[in-house]
Amino acid sequence: MPIFERAAALALIGLLAACDVPVEEARAPLPLVEAETVEVEVGGRSVRLAPPEGLCIDPASVSVSDRGAALLAGDCEAAGVVRVSQAPPIASVLTASIGAAPLPGEGGVDRRAEALEEALQAGLADALLAEADGVARLIETRLIDGTVYALLEDGTAQAFAGAAPRYWRAVGEENGRMILLTVRGLEGAWPGEGPLFDQLAAFRAAIARANGSAA
Repeated sequence: MPIFERAAALALIGLLAACDVPVEEARAPLPLVEAETVEVEVGGRSVRLAPPEGLCIDPASVSVSDRGAALLAGDCEAAGVVRVSQAPPIASVLTASIGAAPLPGEGGVDRRAEALEEALQAGLADALLAEADGVARLIETRLIDGTVYALLEDGTAQAFAGAAPRYWRAVGEENGRMILLTVRGLEGAWPGEGPLFDQLAAFRAAIARANGSAA
């Protein structure tokens, strides 16, 4: 496959950066739609967000801004939500951001996601990969069902105290809106890259089911 043209890649990176909305930019908390599901409207379209089994969305973290929407998911007791299924065996923090635009480019979601993966592998999206002002190293990418997964290592900044330097991110699209998901493990209880990937993939699958787009 040819490498995504540089100009198009730079435009893509700009839109992805806008999608990465910090949770602290909260404007207005949104109510829970269901016990573990929330619905947000971004750019005139609604997107439903659901956590993987055993985890819960923190209703106080759900926020909207001019750039999109964001939320945190994790331990149900910490989120103040009643757990309806058994908690997963690993400790982690998940975040979701929704942009006000779809994945850019031509063709369907699969082709646009493929172009994004090419841009990441070509080193054209380093700023997107890092948390805060850090510099992240891309370790690997996976393209699954129109979603790009990237394993990253950030040795210069921490998303929160105790966060492990390696983390996974996923970029995809739901209902015409870009979604950016991240899962972080804890440095003192590192579960391994495989279990963290499985949890992020479960997060992505839960969101797809909530929006009726699961295969």
